[in-house]
Amino acid sequence: MTPRIVLDTNVVVSSALKARSFPGRVVDAVFDGRCGLVLCDDVLAEYREVLLRPKFGLSSRAVNDFVDGLAALGEYLDVAHVPDGTLLPDPKDVVFYELLLGASRLGDAWLVTGNGKHFPQRENILSPHEFCELFGL
Repeated sequence: MTPRIVLDTNVVVSSALKARSFPGRVVDAVFDGRCGLVLCDDVLAEYREVLLRPKFGLSSRAVNDFVDGLAALGEYLDVAHVPDGTLLPDPKDVVFYELLLGASRLGDAWLVTGNGKHFPQRENILSPHEFCELFGL
C-alpha cells in the first residue's frame, strides 16, 4: 500500500534547497510513486508563494516546474474541518491539519512536518526523519 501524505511547506522548501536530506527523500518518494501526496489548492499556492521568496534564490521557472510536478501527482481532497477546541499555534497550519484529517478518512495518512510541535500530538504526524525510518526511505 502506498502511504498517503500531506507535506508541510517547510518540508517542501527544505527538499528544494537540499535534495540530499530527509525532506528530499520524502519528496523523491512522491515523485517516484512510493508515496501519494494529498493536496488542495491553498496548499499548492502556499508552496509556490514561499518557494518564490527571494531569500531562497530559486528561479521562478524552477519553482513552477517543481510545484507543477507536485500538482500533477497529487490527490486533491476537500479539507475536513478541525474539530472544535483544537488550537494550532500558527493559523497557516490549519489547512495542513485539515488535509490530514480528510485523508485519514480514506485510510492511513501522515502529515510530514519539521514543526511537529505546531500540531496536536498524533502518531501520524512525523518529522521527515521519522517518516523515512518508518517507511525505509
